[in-house]
Amino acid sequence: MQTCSGRCAVLLWLWLVLSAGAGWGAVPPAAGGVTAAVRQAYPVIVIDSISISGNRRTKEFIIWREMDLRVGDTLRLTGLQARLQANERRIANTQLFGSVRLEADSSRLPFLALRVVVKENWYVWAAPYARLNDRNLNEWVDRGSQLGRLNYGFFIDHENLFGRLQKLEFVAETGFSDRLTLRYHVPYLDRQGVYGLFTETRYQALSSLAYNTLGDQLAFAYRDAVLQTQLETQLMLRRRQGFYVFHYAELGYSRTEATTALRELNPYYLSRRGTRRQQVTTLGYTFRYDRRDNVNFPLQGRALIADVRRLGVLPADNFRSWQLRLAFGDYYPLGGKWYANYLFKSMVLTTPDVPYNLLRGIGYEEDNLRGYELYVVNGSAYASGRLNVKRQLLRRTLQLGFVPWRQFNTLPLNLYLNAFTDWGGIYNRYPDRLDNPLANRLLRSAGVGLEINTWYNTVVRLNLSRNAQGETNFFVNLQKDLWTRWN
Repeated sequence: MQTCSGRCAVLLWLWLVLSAGAGWGAVPPAAGGVTAAVRQAYPVIVIDSISISGNRRTKEFIIWREMDLRVGDTLRLTGLQARLQANERRIANTQLFGSVRLEADSSRLPFLALRVVVKENWYVWAAPYARLNDRNLNEWVDRGSQLGRLNYGFFIDHENLFGRLQKLEFVAETGFSDRLTLRYHVPYLDRQGVYGLFTETRYQALSSLAYNTLGDQLAFAYRDAVLQTQLETQLMLRRRQGFYVFHYAELGYSRTEATTALRELNPYYLSRRGTRRQQVTTLGYTFRYDRRDNVNFPLQGRALIADVRRLGVLPADNFRSWQLRLAFGDYYPLGGKWYANYLFKSMVLTTPDVPYNLLRGIGYEEDNLRGYELYVVNGSAYASGRLNVKRQLLRRTLQLGFVPWRQFNTLPLNLYLNAFTDWGGIYNRYPDRLDNPLANRLLRSAGVGLEINTWYNTVVRLNLSRNAQGETNFFVNLQKDLWTRWN
């Protein structure tokens, strides 16, 4: 299973508890239906009022930023329903609301009154939690299900600070590793809703960590004393162009120090010269086009993410390379309850001689192949793709009448049966440094799975897969399709 954040763990626990006492309810109706006779009598209409309700904490301009409808607009009735649904999807993709409805009052045609009705989510989360330090549940079980491999911590997460979609998160962890993380996101600095600023700082002191890759699996070192310390900070400026195009400019800094014991285990951990300290300053640009109907569980639309980063900008930096990444996803309905999507991802580091702590590849975060969840394949370049064909099995909304809080008394439950196939390959110029037999070859897998889309857009995937090495495994994960760290 993909490792889960504190907020995610709390949501899954609440979902299991509350769904046990739920009653079945109807799915909310689609927005704004108008009969054919009315469309013929009034081919053109005028919006004479728009009201917004349900936003007790959220400022109205956050909702207006996602809408392309204004008082005085002239519309054709033939495209009204599709237009309202597109506005609903954009408002819902702010992830501030459990439900969004745009209702059209056509009782005074040719004048139309619109009502935007939202139901706000719960925005403040704070709780202790336990998290897997391993990449997924299967890897943790494979390593003996040791409680010592868990991280324990406390998190505070505010997802709508000041009602302006600002996000503030603080995380403190101990156990397998010690970490402190502080994130602050300000999506809109100006009244036009064009520019935003994101910052993140993280410090970690590790006495247990992966120092190498052996047999396509991470090899861990355990010590009573700290083996590595690292300070990372990032500053990112975002420019949002219209609704679907985003530009990001990034400045990052990382400082890592490794002890003699760690460098003896892997002389290439921080550099090929076996240095004790590594400093990397990063400048980057990211382009993102995202027109998916749901950023967490898309069924329709497409997304493209491309970024270029320069690692090693300052004279004191001791690693220099360009990094190029590209990800593309295309999602489309096949008709009825059938859907399909195709995903492609790739990454290239122009300097093939990469220190181990900066090596990435297949098996990290969202960059994985189903059927190879137990493996890590490192290298300086990779490409992967996946094809999914799924059928909707269930789409219901559970009305939790026994729950007094409005943010928690509606529970959506969507189930999909999925058939999939994945492929990928990674280039490793120095296979002698890593015991990575799966590098420099084509990897393939196929399987079936059950996908659950539920509360607060949580997605749980249960997959049964078989890979090209003849291994059949069952995996549970919470991964997203594309890199969506910055919204």
